Amino acid sequence: MKNNGTIFDTSKMIDLSKSSVDRWQKLLKGLLFLAFLNFCPEVFATVFAVAPTDQSQQYLGMIFGGSVGAVALGGGVNNPMLSMMFQEFNYIILTVGAVVLSYLGVISVINTARE
Repeated sequence: MKNNGTIFDTSKMIDLSKSSVDRWQKLLKGLLFLAFLNFCPEVFATVFAVAPTDQSQQYLGMIFGGSVGAVALGGGVNNPMLSMMFQEFNYIILTVGAVVLSYLGVISVINTARE
């Protein structure tokens, strides 16, 4: 729309069509839902609670030791061999990733230098 010397430019007015209002309502409902989740954590407090008769905790305790981080597992003593194996595995993955990133960086610099 042309601005015919008026103060208000109607081309920059807010679109209040039905689809636009529906989108804003959906967005507001989503934000209210996220606020509800944020301010009411006790609603979901028992979702991850484990029954005391759960056998999987005992089996995981036998594999990974008595506890993993803050999660107490039923089972024996901590197994230092398994944690050392995972530590070495993580170092190997970290090293391979660093080598791949370094290679990509060097190849990128070489390709840009040729241009």
